[in-house]
Amino acid sequence: MPQPPLITPSFPAGRQPWSYHNPVKIVFGAGQFDQLGKLAAGQSVLLVTTPGFQRRGMVDRVRGLLGDRLQAVFDTVAPNPCVHALVRESAPFRGQRFDAVVA
Repeated sequence: MPQPPLITPSFPAGRQPWSYHNPVKIVFGAGQFDQLGKLAAGQSVLLVTTPGFQRRGMVDRVRGLLGDRLQAVFDTVAPNPCVHALVRESAPFRGQRFDAVVA
């Protein structure tokens, strides 16, 4: 016999239930950074990062691992950015298509 849901959502008048699917793969651990090229095999990549990552030479390291698969670098992201800043700063990338985002 099916169990009733633990939480019964109630929706205000005019709101409809909806669903969201966010297929995200997170890879973490010693040595995983060096697997980036393998993980992004055959994919065009957008790198999203901070200016500090650029200053520390990490963008060059990512470029070395990805080669021409690294299609664009969005490196002006401030720590804990607000949505408005991201919308404004991401304008140059609108209309471009990427298979993967590395952040």
